[in-house]
Amino acid sequence: MPINTAVLALVLIFIPGILCYGVVASLASKRTRDNTTVFLQIFMYGVASYMALAAVNALYPAMTGRLGVNLDDIALLNPSAIDKSGIKAAPIGVASVIGVILGLVVTLNSNHGLLIRLCRLIRITRRFSDPDVWSLLLTSYDTDNWVTVRHKERGHIYQGYVRSFSAGEKEREMVLELVQVFSLDTAEKVGEIPILYLAFKKDDLVLEFGANPKSVGRSRGDE
Repeated sequence: MPINTAVLALVLIFIPGILCYGVVASLASKRTRDNTTVFLQIFMYGVASYMALAAVNALYPAMTGRLGVNLDDIALLNPSAIDKSGIKAAPIGVASVIGVILGLVVTLNSNHGLLIRLCRLIRITRRFSDPDVWSLLLTSYDTDNWVTVRHKERGHIYQGYVRSFSAGEKEREMVLELVQVFSLDTAEKVGEIPILYLAFKKDDLVLEFGANPKSVGRSRGDE
């Protein structure tokens, strides 16, 4: 039974799309997404990879020609080419490499909020790129990584340097170094801990940050 060429072209889109999504899912900030959103992202990453390949092929045909890529061989743009010449490995391979590069670019934008920073700079938006204020504060260059944690449930105050923290929307985990522990009621020092792991609920603590010395005196417009 012959395979429908449109279906086959659609399948080929997913190869670079899956690679791109794999890079983003592994390196970018973790955000909860449903299966439909994941499917659409993979599809769009694949389309973007093939569109980028088509653009490079149109601008630099000699370069892509040396790689064995021809615009007519890109199944997304010309599904009927599959019937005439079969599936060419070169366009899929090059599009897959582009998909990995695209994944790194998307990761860079996701982790550093480059597009949001640009929009804030030209006053289009006042939003921040982090998934919540928790991530915003703990990744901000305006705050020092020395933090005071007031843990209401345990009745303790922890002071130390933030070594790592969870980036998910639900989990609230933090690792502190060179920790000093105080009683929440009396503020009396009760101990010192080299490395402390904390796991808590969102509404179970208060975080207090010191200003980063390098950011003192900067205006908000300089972000």
